[in-house]
Amino acid sequence: MNGLFFFGGIQLAATYRGLVWETKQGFTRISRLIDDLIAEWETTSVDFKRELHLDTADQKAEFIKDVLSLVNTKASGRRWMVIGFDDRSRTYYGAPDQGITKNRIEQILAMYTNSCVDVQYNLVDYRGESVGMLEVIRDPQKLPYRVARSIGEKKRIEQGDLYVRHGSQVEKPSPLEEQALIEEGNQARSS
Repeated sequence: MNGLFFFGGIQLAATYRGLVWETKQGFTRISRLIDDLIAEWETTSVDFKRELHLDTADQKAEFIKDVLSLVNTKASGRRWMVIGFDDRSRTYYGAPDQGITKNRIEQILAMYTNSCVDVQYNLVDYRGESVGMLEVIRDPQKLPYRVARSIGEKKRIEQGDLYVRHGSQVEKPSPLEEQALIEEGNQARSS
């Protein structure tokens, strides 16, 4: 590929300066998004993690619980788990574990969630540091999302469990909330 393309009959060529500009714009947009998320901190659709580890059964159980709560909670906008910030100080803590990949996350979610939760995971640049951005994608046709198989000891989750967020807290839904999720899923599948 030679970097040439046509737009409205005009031949254009990508330049190094243009590519640098686009890259800087991307970094700026991501940094601005993260700054906006930090300003609001944890909500029904945003969860911050200092670190994320997926090695032990309890670590996987806690992760699954957090993801299910993000995907099941009815909230507007995108749903994020941001990895690399300290809960107390709300400042950058450190880069995410390099062993955490989109593939690893998808394998765990495929094994332990029913319906399988769709996600996007990227390491992004935030002011010269690395931050993990996990976007949890809610598909109303798959509602409610539940635990597919039990896992964990101290942080045990059971097959069939359902989780939602109340503000920044992860909890099991009330009977009315669970019924609303079931009805939302049924309505989405029938239309």
